[in-house]
Amino acid sequence: DGAGLHPGPAGPEAASPLRGRLRRADGGWEDYEATVRDLRDDDGVLVECQVVIRSAEALRRIETELTVTRARYEVLARHIPGGSVFVFDTQRRYLLVEGAAGPELTNGVDPIGRTPREVYPSGVAEYVEEFYDGALAGVEKTFRREAANGRIYDITLSPVRLGGEVVGGMSLLLDVTERAHMEQEQHALRQISDAVFEGATPDAVFILVVEAVAEIFGAVGAAILRFDGDATAIVLASAPVGTTDFLPEPRVPIASGTAVGRVARTGRAVFVSRYQEASHDPLVVALRRLGAVGGAAAPISIRDRLWGALDIGTADFER
Repeated sequence: DGAGLHPGPAGPEAASPLRGRLRRADGGWEDYEATVRDLRDDDGVLVECQVVIRSAEALRRIETELTVTRARYEVLARHIPGGSVFVFDTQRRYLLVEGAAGPELTNGVDPIGRTPREVYPSGVAEYVEEFYDGALAGVEKTFRREAANGRIYDITLSPVRLGGEVVGGMSLLLDVTERAHMEQEQHALRQISDAVFEGATPDAVFILVVEAVAEIFGAVGAAILRFDGDATAIVLASAPVGTTDFLPEPRVPIASGTAVGRVARTGRAVFVSRYQEASHDPLVVALRRLGAVGGAAAPISIRDRLWGALDIGTADFER
């Protein structure tokens, strides 16, 4: 029943295909190509050898179709802004990688002729192969994913067919990062405006705002503060933890050298790539506790008067 048996490599890892001629039932001759692969048990012991024989004429038709497909998708990728195309054969070997996302997603490795396991790190390769196998099984699928480079892609995986037979697969990636962020921001604004329209309390609205900001900017922590005079500020809302968990005492001093302190002094947004290691500012300490290494602060003004600040912390200071 095949349980516990594992096919050996067939494709780039196997020996070169064998070529020859076979007599057909009608008496004619036909070129063929044979690939030999071993079948081993769980202990790696050879059980048997399998020989896969395919018509060389059929293989040439497949290669021709894939060549045409590569050219077609190459033109497609070049004419779609933010588009990238990956074309692969039935062994998941890359035949074409075209578009801006290619070098970024393949970590600078030339993928042509290689499989995902030879291009991506463990874990990522298996994830990619799972989707490729779906296309090779004849299933088309569209989904959205955020890649390791922080960009967001709409991905369409589909089979490449020749005469009804699947001879490869294609993955079309569209970079929709800006659009996705805009959709996320619009959704957050709708939630906040609906809450205001339905009579939510200011505290509830502040919580919605700070949660949305943390999610949109990928912050590990965020807080809304209201300035109380020149020397202190009051934390009104925080995320992902509530104000009592964020700071034991919501009233904090405004330190001139911090992001919030500089906002209070200048009224302009401030970015801090790395917090000072020796800083004992309560806001910095609280954000550090959530995993932040740097952050930013932006002014909140009401009727042209500086009212407070929005403070966020990030675990990726280069983001």
